[in-house]
Amino acid sequence: MLALMCLAPIFFLHPYGSAFLKMVRARSWVPTPCTISSIKSINSIRVTRSRFSGTHRSPVCKIQVTYAYQFQHTSYSACRYDFVDSYALGYDSQKEFVDQHPDGSLNTCYVNPSHPDEAVLKRGFTSNWLRSLLFATILAGVVFMLVGELRRTARNRPAKEPAK
Repeated sequence: MLALMCLAPIFFLHPYGSAFLKMVRARSWVPTPCTISSIKSINSIRVTRSRFSGTHRSPVCKIQVTYAYQFQHTSYSACRYDFVDSYALGYDSQKEFVDQHPDGSLNTCYVNPSHPDEAVLKRGFTSNWLRSLLFATILAGVVFMLVGELRRTARNRPAKEPAK
């Protein structure tokens, strides 16, 4: 049971941990001029329900973008905005990005020199990261508290007497 509780955060944190590692590796990627082929924000409403505060609705947004670039005399296209592939609560900042980068506009993307077909527009922290980091911190705290409590309970349990 204890092993299962220790392994559970890996499955929850994997998407965020994987995205964080990609973001760290992307620091060495090559800045490359690119042209936005198409960009739009996909808007949605996230509904959360609580028995204490009732139903709460908040706007969320995801950027859907396609861009073209050349790297080492070869043309490529990519569609990755950042490394966290989820709807974000940073609705205003994402809408602002879409408004400032219309179709056909020039931008800078970051290209993986080992795999030039892999590129990203935002290689650093974005509004998605704050939410992801908060979730991961809370989850890790809960797991550490549970593991600590289980260990404390196991230590305080009286030793069994050997069978006669």
